[in-house]
Amino acid sequence: MSEETWESWKVTYSKSYATPEEEAKRKEIWETTKKRVKEHNEKYEKGEVTFKMGVNQFADLLYCDILAMNGETRVNSWSASPTPTRRPVPT
Repeated sequence: MSEETWESWKVTYSKSYATPEEEAKRKEIWETTKKRVKEHNEKYEKGEVTFKMGVNQFADLLYCDILAMNGETRVNSWSASPTPTRRPVPT
């Protein structure tokens, strides 16, 4: 992935990072996401899956980061799927 593409994506989604280390981490996640999207869309073109994927403003985030944005704090360590939260149902 080119540096220009990364910079363009950051401008498009108004992304900035507190430290160079944080930016490097987020860029690595973004590159992994772009690769996953590309591989998936190749399967789509072959008719192996029924939908296309795209890169959006969340491409630099891990699943646990997205959960944290939504108030979730626990992630199942073996699958990265959220642990259900049990709350009383109002009566």
